[in-house]
Amino acid sequence: MHVEWDRGHEEFDALIRAESGDGIIVSEFHDHSVRAGWKWIPTSEIVSIEPLPDSSPVVRIARIRSYPDLPIEVEFTRLEELLAYLASSAEIVGVFRAATGSDELLVGRIGGLVDSGFDLELVSTDGDWEDAEHHYELGEVISIEWGTEYLTAMGELAGPR
Repeated sequence: MHVEWDRGHEEFDALIRAESGDGIIVSEFHDHSVRAGWKWIPTSEIVSIEPLPDSSPVVRIARIRSYPDLPIEVEFTRLEELLAYLASSAEIVGVFRAATGSDELLVGRIGGLVDSGFDLELVSTDGDWEDAEHHYELGEVISIEWGTEYLTAMGELAGPR
């Protein structure tokens, strides 16, 4: 599928892993190959999702490689459910906020969850844990990534907390 989303001002080709009225979870293609990891985007940010033609290189390589369906539960398309899962797994995540769009990626681990938001234990761009947690409101979040090569590397650099 070809996905265009609003405040990220991005377009990309992806495999849709889960979809609901709350959001989508995708695996992005990069250079005709599926990129490691997942991206969540709320439905309110989606401008369009269009099928790709059968002649598209992305569709052709997906058929050749028979990319497996990955077990993403549809309830994780709800931000609160996704955050709870990511907090329990201690996964390093990347968070994009409405205020900065795709210009700033906050990297860290989900800390405490509260009714209207969550705490994020941040990792610096050098791969070190920052001293303080930062609180973000659910309504600020326009995308979350996890399991990418970059985020995995940042987690390895930061080490256990």
